[in-house]
Amino acid sequence: MSSQTLFHRVNFSAWKYQDTKESWAYLYEVMMKQYLSEDSKIKLGKSTKSLPKTLGRYHKLWKLNLQKHKWFPIISFFMVFGLAFYWSFLADKISIIKTVVSTFGLVLLAKMILFYFQQRTTAIGLLNKYLNRPSYLEYLGMQAEVENELESLMKTWIPDLTNNEKVLLFVDDIDRCDLEKVISIVDGLRIILDNPEIHKRLIIVTAIDEEILREALAVKYNAIKNLDIPKMYQEYLEKVFIIGIKLNELEKIEMEEYLGKILPDLNFDTKEIETSIEKANEEVEESKEEQSITNDKGMPNEKIVDENINEEQSELELTENKELTELELTEDEKRYLITSIQKLKDATPRKIKIFYYKYLILKQLFHVRLTDKNLIEKWDTHNDEKIIMDILIHISNQQPISDFIYDVKDNDILDALKYSSNMVSAL
Repeated sequence: MSSQTLFHRVNFSAWKYQDTKESWAYLYEVMMKQYLSEDSKIKLGKSTKSLPKTLGRYHKLWKLNLQKHKWFPIISFFMVFGLAFYWSFLADKISIIKTVVSTFGLVLLAKMILFYFQQRTTAIGLLNKYLNRPSYLEYLGMQAEVENELESLMKTWIPDLTNNEKVLLFVDDIDRCDLEKVISIVDGLRIILDNPEIHKRLIIVTAIDEEILREALAVKYNAIKNLDIPKMYQEYLEKVFIIGIKLNELEKIEMEEYLGKILPDLNFDTKEIETSIEKANEEVEESKEEQSITNDKGMPNEKIVDENINEEQSELELTENKELTELELTEDEKRYLITSIQKLKDATPRKIKIFYYKYLILKQLFHVRLTDKNLIEKWDTHNDEKIIMDILIHISNQQPISDFIYDVKDNDILDALKYSSNMVSAL
């Protein structure tokens, strides 16, 4: 496999359908969905052109069914259709009948027809006996059907093995399945995908917790006494998986990079809000020049104009502050988030993402609580929000929330913070 290999990625969630037959059917459906979703291209001379989506889908289905059924049904149909059309509309039936009767004679023709119907069953049975092989595919069940369909799909998807193309099947969420079903799911997929034609065109990558796999083996062979589970686990890995890669713990710089990717871009949204406010201010200035507001005596009243403008500007400033507070993270927050995440134990990309979303939830809950208690003016947003991240690190590291030391002097603020923290600690 070269660096120029073209991969067609297919995502398969083993947790979604855990029974063996259902997982087989689901495997076929996700692979078929991916096959049909890709662009269908045809060659026009030396160039290649992509077909429209709907037409491309039918083109792919045509190629797939042609791979399964070949050309014989189509050729047979058109031969019978052509003969029927010729006999019905073009042939001189009387002339043909006269020719056949004059050639063979009426008596001989009748004997030939009678002989055909008498010996038809015997002749067909004799041919089947010596030319056909016995088949018991109907007794193999759903596994054989799905395997045959997958084989046809793979041959259609990648007809030429020299083109450096592979289907990359990414199997995820095996460790979320019931322990009793983990091994059966892995074995069921392995049986179908062990087909030589499928194997040539397919690479399987699976993510699984090795402890879950070891426990699943222990559960399956629990009835066998004196079983060496570690040895069986090693043998099972060697039989099922070609190679295993164990990821190391994330380094600090990797944690920072990952968190940096999921943090929102503050500059873009801030610029958008500032543009809206500037535009609104321009409209206010235009209205000031164009309108003449008069008092009850009919005289222009510039004071009323100024008051209206000031009120509108104040509302715009409040809107700006509210949007930036509720929807955005400040640069200080982003920097402290990146610093705090380094204290997270056994950090994984999933844990980092959960930590970030928990922070957004706790921040919002706490803000609502402060608003309800009329405490929003007492809260120092720029400095004291760091304590929210410290609380989340404490919770994420599996430490009781009751052990956290709150560095907050105001008792009302402290009560609101504890109230909100207890809500998030259950998540």
